[in-house]
Amino acid sequence: MKKYEHVLYSAIGLIALALVLVAVNFLLSRVPARVDLTDGKLYTLSDGTKKVLRNLQSPVKIKLYISQGESVPVQLRSFAQRVEDLVREFKSVAGSNLVIERYNPKPDSEEEDAAQLDGIDPQQLVSGEQFYLGASITQLDRKQTIAAISPQRERLLEYDLVRAISRVGSTERAKIGLMAGLPVLGEKFNPFTRQSSEPWVLANELKSQFDVKEVPVSAKEIDKDLNVLLLIHPRDMPPEQEYALDQFVLRGGKLIVFVDPYAYFDQQPQMPGVPPMPSSSNLPTLF
Repeated sequence: MKKYEHVLYSAIGLIALALVLVAVNFLLSRVPARVDLTDGKLYTLSDGTKKVLRNLQSPVKIKLYISQGESVPVQLRSFAQRVEDLVREFKSVAGSNLVIERYNPKPDSEEEDAAQLDGIDPQQLVSGEQFYLGASITQLDRKQTIAAISPQRERLLEYDLVRAISRVGSTERAKIGLMAGLPVLGEKFNPFTRQSSEPWVLANELKSQFDVKEVPVSAKEIDKDLNVLLLIHPRDMPPEQEYALDQFVLRGGKLIVFVDPYAYFDQQPQMPGVPPMPSSSNLPTLF
């Protein structure tokens, strides 16, 4: 009998160890803790994202359209899982004010019809089959669509999602001021090139997100209805304008400044006998 005791004790030890592991896993599952082990902490939400999610006044619905099946490459399936994980992280912050629905748009199905009605674009796989990975974000009658979520924009995924949530969660767009020494918003006629110019891509992106108000570089006072001012290349700005910027900041305004010691896009054709125009910008007094 004694020769079997070590076997018996080993079996009891294994059973005890299994029970301990089950108990530990159960207890850990009850603790709302998350550890982000991704490179660059992709799923550690920023403070701005958390603020937007916590300030939702009424439920926002996220419809995730994600194709499933063996035909979907493993890399895409893994990426789709990371998208779901990030959305669940949003849910953990927003609580009941964020509703998540998941759909698998199979060919010729009602879910595929719903995806197309929501503006979700099918992506083409190497096999020729179609793959859906997109999101529709709605609140009441307001809707934003991310037609195709791409692995190439994974690092911007949090921004894309929270931007869409912020848009549908607010009836009014935030207003920002733009003061620029360059034709960021475009110009009808340039006396040097004798041509017009289109708005910069930056300007179009800003206009898609905000109500953009142009502020003249010569302004001696910043309008009180502006809380954020974007200042680009303030070349040769006199002290009066720097003082206006100082007062804007002192009253609580947020100032974002881009200065350039050698602005390539500010190079002007040199006229014979005319000294070259300076192309550097700085705010020595304010800085």
